[in-house]
Amino acid sequence: MSKQRTAILIILAALGGFVLGRLSADLRWRLPAPPIRIDSLPFVLEHPGEPQEESELIPLGDAPFLGPASAKVTLVVFCDFECPFCRRAAPLSAELMGRYRDDLRLVFLNLPLDIHPNAALAAQSALAAHAQGHFWPFHDRLYLSGEPLTRETLDRIATQVGLDMEAFAQALEEDTYAPLLSSQQALAQQLGLNGTPSFLINGRLLLGAKPVEAFAPIIEEEIEAAEALLDQGIPLRSLYRLRVATNRQGQQPDALPPRAAVRPPSDLPTVQETEAAPSTAPQADTAFSPPRQGDDTLAASWTPVELRLYTDYASPRYRPLGRTIEDLLEEYPDRLVISFHSFLDPSDPDALMTSAALYRARMEDKLMEFHHALVTHEGPLTRGDLERFAAGLDFDLEAFDQALDDPENLQIAANLRQQAEQQGVVLSPTLFIGPHRFVGITPASDLRTAIRAALSE
Repeated sequence: MSKQRTAILIILAALGGFVLGRLSADLRWRLPAPPIRIDSLPFVLEHPGEPQEESELIPLGDAPFLGPASAKVTLVVFCDFECPFCRRAAPLSAELMGRYRDDLRLVFLNLPLDIHPNAALAAQSALAAHAQGHFWPFHDRLYLSGEPLTRETLDRIATQVGLDMEAFAQALEEDTYAPLLSSQQALAQQLGLNGTPSFLINGRLLLGAKPVEAFAPIIEEEIEAAEALLDQGIPLRSLYRLRVATNRQGQQPDALPPRAAVRPPSDLPTVQETEAAPSTAPQADTAFSPPRQGDDTLAASWTPVELRLYTDYASPRYRPLGRTIEDLLEEYPDRLVISFHSFLDPSDPDALMTSAALYRARMEDKLMEFHHALVTHEGPLTRGDLERFAAGLDFDLEAFDQALDDPENLQIAANLRQQAEQQGVVLSPTLFIGPHRFVGITPASDLRTAIRAALSE
């Protein structure tokens, strides 16, 4: 099965509450620093040309950007400085600007997620650095620091990039940039974005940490569309506004289709159609695939159907449902996202160990391959089985063993169970498809019915 290309929301709140609840500092900060090279491309810090007109659908204000002000294509990125996927995507700025230096404007907006304790403070500090003209050096060092972004770390980076420390400290202590940060978060919400990194290429949505090759076809299509407008006499300064209006189909932000939502536990239905309500689920890091190439309608307005799964992944009872979910992801390519959450008995060592193994699989970028090994396994699941799966997928076995033996696994699992119960989860497995809840082993036909209903909305 081609799981790499399937649209998957890698939330893995397994002991993956390492992701949904909190990232393990020990594991998270061991990630190698990406080779950010913005300083090696000084031309991207210059902004020649007449500024682009503002778009009412995706207003950018005075946000920091790279490349020419009059670029044919505007790529807006929503990021969280503590998101590991954003950190992985950070070198993309230099790579894209190196390839499309004359045609691309890359704009940075903040979307700090609640699951990252220092993300909002880091975002405000970056806005303070922008006010002093040092956003991009500050941005680079935030991702390269390799340590939690505490106030002490932020002050040290501010000193390194030459900020006026008195003004910087005052801005943070007085929350000077909190209203601006709130406005960027509100824009993300209006656009239906609740994960990072999220990209909008002249309004066309692309989600997750992707290689340059995932962006190139869309950027080149937008360059071609921009040149066609220029040939018609449309001024260069109007390209962003017009292309966003076309790609977003003229909808106002508050009229855009919302992401699949879940009602509060007290009135969650099981199968009936319901009106979507604002999600009470925690925000999460995301890394999933874009709409199908070549379909402008999907690229402009595509909203995936979200599946949220809460289960004990070590349980043999989950395996048939797990195989069904994999079939559904293959059956509806590019139209579904799946988030994996743990709901287990913290006193069960096998369940703890399996959740930790799944978390490590996400860190290795092989979550679905590992999941497939789990759900196709027959018989009891032992540590030896997990290690065999990991070895077969070329994991870092030392890091894998450390993840399984982490002494904090017990407390994290207890916290995650509490979070799941707050979402109305009482039994394992529980699967939410949009506003519907399915408990236990559910026939695949019922799941398909819910998915088709959600896709038709």
